[in-house]
Amino acid sequence: MGVSAWAVLVEPSNGETMRCVRRRPAPHKRNGGGGGGGQEVAAGGYGSLPVVELHILIQNTGTFGGGGLEVLGQPLAVDASTRRRGEIMDEITWDPRLRRRAVRCDGSPLPSAGERGAGTGDDDVLFRLGLFESAVLVAYVHARGCATASKFRRRANSAQLSV
Repeated sequence: MGVSAWAVLVEPSNGETMRCVRRRPAPHKRNGGGGGGGQEVAAGGYGSLPVVELHILIQNTGTFGGGGLEVLGQPLAVDASTRRRGEIMDEITWDPRLRRRAVRCDGSPLPSAGERGAGTGDDDVLFRLGLFESAVLVAYVHARGCATASKFRRRANSAQLSV
């Protein structure tokens, strides 16, 4: 299988990563002790989080049989591990404004695998690329502990994407 990929960090002009993001939905749970005096905790609203925008150019350079290269819809993970501590920065999947999208190299939207008549019915396939086709995957990552884009670049070791 031949796959080529290049990742680019889109850096804001001021280098800051803080962005207004919808709060992560939390499972409803009761606060308080066992005395029954707890109250319902609801998620919602918006808050500031460090977020980076990654553009990943993916090119199929050698898979032409069986429908081409399939890029799966699994969340992107950026490894920020050190020798002493393992850490993963996750893709933001809970805010609809920051949902990942696939575009052609000219910026036009890329149809999903189902829209292109794939016929397999795989819900976990984000898109398919024929031989020598390219696409850009735009994803937003929660850059936990990285107030600036330069700090994210120092901490990020690799990105994990399933194809």
